[in-house]
Amino acid sequence: MHQKVSLIGFGSIGSAIAFEAAALDLPIEFSAYDIRQDYLKGRVLDIEQSIVIKNSRTRIRAVKSLNELEDCKANIITAGLPRKKDQTRDDLLAVNLPIIKEIAESIGKYSPNSFNIIVTNPLDVITKAFVQYSGLDRKRIVGMSCSLDSARFRQLFANKLGVSINNVQGLVIGAHNNTMFAASNTVVIDEISLQKAIESGKLTKKHLEETLAQTKTMGGTINSLSGLSAFSAPASACVEILQTYLDDQKKIIPCSYYLNGEYGIKDLCIGVPVKIGGNGVEEVAEIELTPEEKKLMQQSAASINMI
Repeated sequence: MHQKVSLIGFGSIGSAIAFEAAALDLPIEFSAYDIRQDYLKGRVLDIEQSIVIKNSRTRIRAVKSLNELEDCKANIITAGLPRKKDQTRDDLLAVNLPIIKEIAESIGKYSPNSFNIIVTNPLDVITKAFVQYSGLDRKRIVGMSCSLDSARFRQLFANKLGVSINNVQGLVIGAHNNTMFAASNTVVIDEISLQKAIESGKLTKKHLEETLAQTKTMGGTINSLSGLSAFSAPASACVEILQTYLDDQKKIIPCSYYLNGEYGIKDLCIGVPVKIGGNGVEEVAEIELTPEEKKLMQQSAASINMI
């Protein structure tokens, strides 16, 4: 049986999500919406033909308005302008906030029981706005942020150390901006904790600092080199969250989430590890932070409040 999922905004990330789902043969029926209707129809036709070649169970259709998205199981929202060269994510707020307001109010009306994955930047602020405008319970809304940042961190760290990506674990949390940080107690290299790896000489604090600095600027680096915002890795991160929800996997994934006292933060969306299952976010995983990391988390939260 196909599960109904909407893709709201069908630019590079939206179409890459559909393509990846088809490649994974997921039994999903996508309803794709974009204000550029001719563009949308063309992209959907292309993906439909790709689905035929893959012999995939995934289905996709173009819709003309948000009210056609009634009773979707989940929605992935990428609508809004992407970053251009020399722009920060925060520069997009004035343009993207009104777009999200319309979408959130429509989903609150037509799809109140859905699970929603926000991708639009500035992500933490937009995720909180979606919570407020939609009127949905916070457990039904996450922002795709730290899952991508953590993947970038792991890939860069593995390359720097010359080890397999499968042997590097670690969570990057905090705001989806240059105040994000790696939670040291989650970093493991070749089954050795970060502290023990440093003590043994396997790596240095400089390795960690350099990797985190690269992680923070990776979105801008990709944009500067290619002239485009990243879309393949963000799409993969969205599909991971979507599968975790649809399959009730109860998997912990770092996401931007509305906090109500967890980590000492209230009334703010920020990246933290959350357990996602069939009911949406079922738990905020409060990992142990060092005293310095607790300060970093508060500083990261303050950077969102300043926007």
